[in-house]
Amino acid sequence: MTVNPTRITLEELIALNQQAARLNVSSNSKIFSQRVGNYRALIKGRGMEFEEVRFYQPGDDIRSIDWRVTARTGVPHTKLYREEKERPVFFIIDQSQNMFFGTQVTFKSVIAAQSAALLGWAAAYNNDRIGALIHTGEEPLLFRPKIGRRTLLPILKKLSEIAPGYENTCPKSSLPDVLDKVRALIKPGSYIFMISDFSTVPKESYSAISNLLINNSFIPIFVYDPLELSPPPPGHYTVSDGVNFNTINMQTKAQRELYQHHFRKHLKNLEQFFKLQGIPLLKIATYQDCTQVLKQALGTKSLARGIAEDSRKRGYY
Repeated sequence: MTVNPTRITLEELIALNQQAARLNVSSNSKIFSQRVGNYRALIKGRGMEFEEVRFYQPGDDIRSIDWRVTARTGVPHTKLYREEKERPVFFIIDQSQNMFFGTQVTFKSVIAAQSAALLGWAAAYNNDRIGALIHTGEEPLLFRPKIGRRTLLPILKKLSEIAPGYENTCPKSSLPDVLDKVRALIKPGSYIFMISDFSTVPKESYSAISNLLINNSFIPIFVYDPLELSPPPPGHYTVSDGVNFNTINMQTKAQRELYQHHFRKHLKNLEQFFKLQGIPLLKIATYQDCTQVLKQALGTKSLARGIAEDSRKRGYY
């Protein structure tokens, strides 16, 4: 648990490496491999072991098109080849101002940073390529995927530096726009963890997430505060991000219902979207222990099966 509920230090994020070792997730039934090179990656090219032929998908190398099957069926088909290879792990971490909120234990921004650190250390233990995008609501902070624990430290350092009221001189940017731009950094076959409350991704912008699903395994982690799920008793409540103060009016029943309806509609849209993609939505509340939630969730059959099936559908193993 962090000492300061509004922000987390680099020392606290580094200390999570000991807890990350207990996540113990694998490539087939869980997320990460126990050893380097255990991921079955989709490789197209000569000298690789031929696996199968399937329908052509956007992003496939046209040099791997099976012209005989394509001519016979009239539908483009691609040859698949495989080799053992580590899979890149890419984190999209929301640290915009809407994440600096929490009524129980800590802020959503702290939960997001802790979750990224835990999963990042788990990936580092396996010498996976680790990359990240930190969204602050302004110019995104990008870290290109590289191998090794030293790659993770700059990411954690930046997460510890972002505090309530964080600002830089860069122009404003929306999260959907950032997702579209980051696609060039993410190689096919990557695991993508998006940790956010998704409040800045409206339903009409879900296509930005859909584009990341192409040839990748996507794991969404939804961070929320209990107050968003169930409003407090009638009254006026003062809230602060540590810098600014605002008042929430919950005096009437209609106001409380409207507040609750907005969040529940947002959550329902997210759950429906990811359900259609065959991807479970992992939820973490601000009062929960990230280590326990991730350990339990990544070991459950529902999430494991969803990720495994997603990987199989996309031809990764």
